[in-house]
Amino acid sequence: MVATYPSDKTSVLKGKHYSSSRRDVSPRIFPILGLCLGLVIWLIDAGIDIFFLDEEQGLIENIFMPGITELWMRTLVVIVLTGMGVFARHSLMIQQHISAKLRHYQINLEDIVQQRTEALRKANETLREEVESRREAEKRLEMLATTDSLTGLMNRRKFSEVLEAELSRALRYKTPLSLIICDIDKFKLVNDTFGHGMGDHVLKNFAQILQDNTRTSDITVRWGGEEFIVLAPLTDMKNAKLVAEKLRGITEDTIIKDFGSITISLGVTEVRQGDTAHSLTSRADEMLYRAKGNGRNRWEATN
Repeated sequence: MVATYPSDKTSVLKGKHYSSSRRDVSPRIFPILGLCLGLVIWLIDAGIDIFFLDEEQGLIENIFMPGITELWMRTLVVIVLTGMGVFARHSLMIQQHISAKLRHYQINLEDIVQQRTEALRKANETLREEVESRREAEKRLEMLATTDSLTGLMNRRKFSEVLEAELSRALRYKTPLSLIICDIDKFKLVNDTFGHGMGDHVLKNFAQILQDNTRTSDITVRWGGEEFIVLAPLTDMKNAKLVAEKLRGITEDTIIKDFGSITISLGVTEVRQGDTAHSLTSRADEMLYRAKGNGRNRWEATN
């Protein structure tokens, strides 16, 4: 089936507009042109003796009553030219049909490309969201694995790795490294008297005191229960004692909302050659128990 197409300057296919700089030629005109051209040749031949004129006949007779030979030859010319017009018409219609099909396929291809591009964009966006979500999940998992859920300080498991690294660096480069263990005095009474909710409130507030009153290079840790650690790189014993006294005084002077004030006991030690993580923390722990035994709300340090 051969379709017809609009001959104005704008063709519409599936909602798409295509502009043309010229009007499309109607294929129907070619058979008419062929027929007209054949008749014109018929008249010219009869009038000016070009092709098939019978010299024994007059002009009128040559036009309307040609001889058999002239009639067949002229008729053949008309038929051939008309046939050529029909062929040209058919060829043009095929060409227009192919052009329309190509435009139709181009539109479909553009639509498919646009749809696939949009689908790819959405897929990339979804993938990006999934990657971001996974990264956030990994960060949350890492945070859960490395921080104390109540106070937000580094937990004991992560601190064990950090302490090994800091201790190795201090021993290798012979730089000072001090460790302070802090314990909230009579914390069991807080839980027993006010409940574990208030106990958690006190722990979180003390953790904030540690964070607010230590250097960014210091490492603050919830060691377990009501015990906390401050690891102070590049800090010798003299300065570690000053840090311990500062923390003790600020803690005693701080009023915790809905509770009051607390006191802490501290054990202070400095890295020695040949130390391990266990020996370092054990010495600080011994100093802590000495401070508690000597009346609490104080610090004790190794010689």
